[in-house]
Amino acid sequence: MSLENGSSIPKKSTRNNCIADCFLPGEALITENASWGKFTTLGAGTGTFTLVKLLHCDGAERYIPALRRTGCQLVPLGGGANFAGSDVPLDNTLFLKSEDGVFHFLREKEDGMIHAGASFSLRQVLTFAKDAGYCGISGLSGIPGTCGGALFMNAGAKGVCISDFLVSMDVLDLQTGKIKTFRKEELPWQYRSSGLDAENLILGADFRFPAGDREEEERLWQEESERRRNAPKGRSAGSTFRNPVGQIAGKLLEHAGMKGRKRGVFEVAQEHGNWIVNRSGRSGASSDYAALIHDMREAVLKTEQVLLHTEVRFANMQDQEKAALKVLVLKGGVSSEREISLRSGANVAEALRIAGFTVREYDIQELALTDDMLHWADVIFPVLHGGYGEDGRLQELLEKASLKFVGPGSAACRLIMDKKASKQVMFDAGLNTAKYCELRQPQEDIPAGFDFPLIVKPNSNGSTFGVTFVENKTQWQAALAEAFRYDESILVEEYIQGVEGAVGVVAGKALPAMEVQYPGRIYDYDAKYNADSGCRHFCPPVSIPEEIQVEVATAALRFAKAAGADQLVRIDFIVRSSDKKVYLLEGNGLPGMTNTSMLPEEARTAGIAMPELCTLLVRGALCME
Repeated sequence: MSLENGSSIPKKSTRNNCIADCFLPGEALITENASWGKFTTLGAGTGTFTLVKLLHCDGAERYIPALRRTGCQLVPLGGGANFAGSDVPLDNTLFLKSEDGVFHFLREKEDGMIHAGASFSLRQVLTFAKDAGYCGISGLSGIPGTCGGALFMNAGAKGVCISDFLVSMDVLDLQTGKIKTFRKEELPWQYRSSGLDAENLILGADFRFPAGDREEEERLWQEESERRRNAPKGRSAGSTFRNPVGQIAGKLLEHAGMKGRKRGVFEVAQEHGNWIVNRSGRSGASSDYAALIHDMREAVLKTEQVLLHTEVRFANMQDQEKAALKVLVLKGGVSSEREISLRSGANVAEALRIAGFTVREYDIQELALTDDMLHWADVIFPVLHGGYGEDGRLQELLEKASLKFVGPGSAACRLIMDKKASKQVMFDAGLNTAKYCELRQPQEDIPAGFDFPLIVKPNSNGSTFGVTFVENKTQWQAALAEAFRYDESILVEEYIQGVEGAVGVVAGKALPAMEVQYPGRIYDYDAKYNADSGCRHFCPPVSIPEEIQVEVATAALRFAKAAGADQLVRIDFIVRSSDKKVYLLEGNGLPGMTNTSMLPEEARTAGIAMPELCTLLVRGALCME
């Protein structure tokens, strides 16, 4: 172990001596006052930092916990592509690299796999594989950065990702110092994400590349090399934004007029709208870089109504938050549906992070604005079921503060939460809904014109709390008492025998309908949320003809538009067995968003993964006037 660039500043020297004491000779090189200009490809960041180059991991289970005891955060640093530094010294952060030593290996194993150290550039690894006779990798050859960085970000181009060829990789756990081996299938790979967090330093990997036509592969590599020669000149972090599904970020930025836009030493390249270049010959302010990314994203959102996500990571969280959209997820609440909301909120927050947003989660337990709502969040994402979170009171509070939020507005929430009011909208729109009667007294008799069996339910509650299937008069009073536990107004509905289901509406379009099969007489709370209830979802439906599914989607979209909730709503329906007549039952303005909830499952059937679904909803909130 040695200490490079030793500082004469006592505070720095003292702290770095403590860091140096964590290592034995030959385990690490410590660079004090390291420059972001030297260790990143773009040169963003005018501050300094401490860099620890790990030479081997034999003592990692000793020195990693020792480093953590110094009070410093440990952060991996690869080749510095798609990474921006900080304008202020990060005295409480250590940046770790796997450098040379036993990490610098590149060989073909006897079983045909390529064994590569993380510190090699991705191009070096791919060139080695090509020279060994492997093919299908030319599209990745123009990606900058190290092999480890490419794996962490699941780098990709031209329809292929580095994870397509991965067998396994070795990772140093920066919590414990243990080395873990992950097989490819053990990680939740996503578009531009390995699923690893920053508590892991990739050391090396095994790849299996396919065989193929070597002459054709050489031709494709030459094409990629020619493309690279035409890339913007100057220092760059490569592509700034991910390509949205079915679109090209560079074209969108060009249409938005961003080419040539500048902040400090950074400029959007004239040659490629998705590249930011630094031709100044010196490091620029990371805050300028983050501000330029913000300008680019806002321009595309305004002109194209497309939401771009940056591929860049920042050393300084303040710059990261400036460059990425900030979403505050509200979950929990105080209604009877609190536990479901907590699960839904956690699932939404995870999906948003995968999609590239900066996310905070807040368990809201009183109806009040917070500092995060007022001053931090770009968009508020309520994932609340029942109570003030869904009946319009929260939405009205946000509207009065001119805050952007996901989901229906206050008027639509009030209407949808009120089943009686929703039914009136259905009637007015010419849609079929079950016959009903409102009751306000717990001792009332069975309404005239209704016969058993009946459904008794609260007028404004969700998750089927308080809902009872009533077969005869002896069950009547108990059903009323149960419903009145949850609301001062209840509905009595005719029971319709048929196939039940739901259809979601997101961003003005109906999702595929879902059929619900359950063992009991009604789709109650246990059927919805108990994994052992025997309830089954089918999307697309198995018992509803295609022409009826089209009718269901049309009816749901008509209701959503009439209610003012076509950005997000789920509508429950039933298709009567006797004549295949479609009846809408009720809406849900903030539907469940757990892994097993209907709306996410419908979206998956439509080819919309959870991160994309949440992105659609955030975009809708940002574009609403």
